Amino acid sequence: MTVLLRLVAALVLAGSILCGLQTQARANDPATSTSPGLIRLSADQVEFYYDRFLIEADGNVKVNLGALQVQGDTFSMDLRLHRFLVAGNVTITNGAQTIHGAAMSDFLSFSRVYFVPVTDQPDRWTYLDNDFAHPQKGREMPGDAFFFPDLGGARPYIRSQSAVISPNNYVTFRPASVDTGLAYLPSPVYVLNFSTNPNLAQNSLSGANFDAPYPFAGNEHSISAVHFRYDNYNKTYFSFEQHFASDKAYAVFSVNPGTRPSKFWNLLMSDRLGPETQVQTYTQLHTFQSGLSMPVESSQYSNLTLTQGLSRSYLQLSANFYNQSLLGEPALLYFQDPSHTFNAAHPVNLQLTLTSFDERIGHLPLYERARIGGVYVHDIYGIQGYAAPSTGQCSGDPNNPNYCNPSGTPFGVGQNLWQNLIGLTLYTPSLKLGNNAFLNAVVDKQRIWGAPHYVDTTDSTVSASKLYGTHAVTYLQYDVRNVSDVYGHNQDLAYPSYVPVVNGTTYPGFAAFRGLATYRTLTGGFAFTPNPDFALAVFARKHTDFPASIPFYYGQPPYDITGDVRIRVAPHTMLDISRTYYFNFANIRWSPYFQIQILP
Repeated sequence: MTVLLRLVAALVLAGSILCGLQTQARANDPATSTSPGLIRLSADQVEFYYDRFLIEADGNVKVNLGALQVQGDTFSMDLRLHRFLVAGNVTITNGAQTIHGAAMSDFLSFSRVYFVPVTDQPDRWTYLDNDFAHPQKGREMPGDAFFFPDLGGARPYIRSQSAVISPNNYVTFRPASVDTGLAYLPSPVYVLNFSTNPNLAQNSLSGANFDAPYPFAGNEHSISAVHFRYDNYNKTYFSFEQHFASDKAYAVFSVNPGTRPSKFWNLLMSDRLGPETQVQTYTQLHTFQSGLSMPVESSQYSNLTLTQGLSRSYLQLSANFYNQSLLGEPALLYFQDPSHTFNAAHPVNLQLTLTSFDERIGHLPLYERARIGGVYVHDIYGIQGYAAPSTGQCSGDPNNPNYCNPSGTPFGVGQNLWQNLIGLTLYTPSLKLGNNAFLNAVVDKQRIWGAPHYVDTTDSTVSASKLYGTHAVTYLQYDVRNVSDVYGHNQDLAYPSYVPVVNGTTYPGFAAFRGLATYRTLTGGFAFTPNPDFALAVFARKHTDFPASIPFYYGQPPYDITGDVRIRVAPHTMLDISRTYYFNFANIRWSPYFQIQILP
C-alpha cells in the first residue's frame, strides 16, 4: 500500500507539472515554432563568442523574423543588450514592401529599427513598433546604433552556418563546431541556453571532477543534454539530464553514471501552487545492472516536501520513503550475484515542523529563529522504540517488545515510533570590529525525544574575517558540535563498552564512548583573487573530536591543510585544482588524488 501511495503522489505531481511544461515546450520548439519572437539567422559563417555573448555572421546573411526578412553582408548581435545589426547591401522585405539600404539596427527591447537608406541625399530613418510604412525621417539616433564590436582576434566558441535565436533565452546552432580548447568538435546541433529562469538551473547530477555537457535539444522551457564526465571513483563515463521548467515549476531527470553498472536515476520536481504554497519531490532509484539488463540490486528513496507560508512563520511537511531492496526473491538474487545482498526494510518517515521567520531580539544585534514539530516513523520490520527488560532477553518476533534490532542490540522495537522536535537558532549579523574586519556567530540547539531516548544536538560557530582591499580576505572560524543520545539508566545497555580493532590496531579510548560525542574544528584560511581569471585559496583545519578519530573507520584526521587554485584557461572555461595534506595521519600524507575540475 505504501508503495502504491508513493507512486500515486509522484504521478499526480509529475502530471500537474509536466502537462503545463510540455505545452510550453511544444510552443517554443525551435524546429517548428513560428513565434515572431524567434530570429532565424543563416550565413556562410556564423560564430558565437562566449566571453562577450556575441553572435557574428558574414557572407550571404539572411535574417528571418516572421513577416520581416532582412538580407545583408554582415550581422552582429549582442545577446546581453538584446539588439542586432545588419550592414552591407541591406534589403528589408516586409510583406509586399521592399527597402534597400546600407545598414539597419533593431533594438528589440524598444521595438525600434534604425535604418540608413540608399537615397540621393544622406538620410536616416527610424521605424517605431515595426511600422515600416511610416518611417520617421531625420530622427535622432543612439550613438552606437551601428557599432560593430572589435573582436581583437578572439577565438569563437561555436562555429556554424545557421542559428535560431530566442532573445534572452537560448540559441540553437545547426550544425555546430564547438571549441574544445585544442580543436573544434563537429556536432549536428548545439543548444546554448542563457535564460535567467532559475528553475532551468536546477541540477540532479552528483559532483564530478570533469563535466562537459552537450545540450542537443531545448528551448526556453527545456534542456536535453548528454554529459561527458570523470571522477576518481567511476573514471570516465556518460550521463544524461533532462530539464523542464516554467516560471513556477520545474522537473529534472537524470541517469548518472549512465555507462557504469551502478546507476542512479534521479527525479526532482517542484511546483509553486500559490503565493505561499510550494511542493517539492526528490526520488532516487539505484540499480546495479549491465546496460539496461535486469538489475542484480535495486533500491529507492523518495522525499516529498510541502511548505505553507503563514503569518511570520511557515509550516513544512516532509515525507521520506525508503525501499532498501526492490527486487523480489532473495534466493534468485543470491544465485545471480552473491555479493549483492537483500534487505526487506522499507521505513516511512513523516516530519511536520513549524518554523518562525527570523526576528530581531529587541534592539540587540541578535536574531532568533524557532521551530517545533513531530516525527512519525513506520516500518513493518521493526523500529527501535523502547528498552528491553533488564534480563536483556531478545525475541525474534518484530511485534514482540523484546525484539532485537538487526545489529543485535537488545532493545525492543515496534512498527511505529512517535517523536517530538523543538529547536532554536540564535545568530548575529556581520558585526564590524574595525577597519574591514567582521565577526559572525550562530548557535543552534535541537532536541528530538520519544521513548526510549532523546537526542540533543548543539551546533555553535564563531568566525572573524578581514578584507584587504577588494582582492584578499583572511578568516578564522571555530565550530563545535555536541551530540547526546540519552537513554537514562539504560545508557550502558544502549552503548556498551566497545574496543574496535581496525587493520590490526586496537583503539581502547573508544571504550569510553557512551553516546555523547563532541566534535571541534578550528579553521584558518586565506583567499586571493587579483582578477576574474585567477583565484588562490588556502585553509588549514585542526579537528579535536571525542571519540577520537580512527583511521579508515571513524572521524576526521587531526590536522589537514588544503590548497585550491582556479585559473581561466579559455574564455568560457575555468580549471580548478586542489589537494589536501593530512600530516602523516595513518601514514597518509597527501590525499590520494588531485581534485581537478573543469568549470564553465
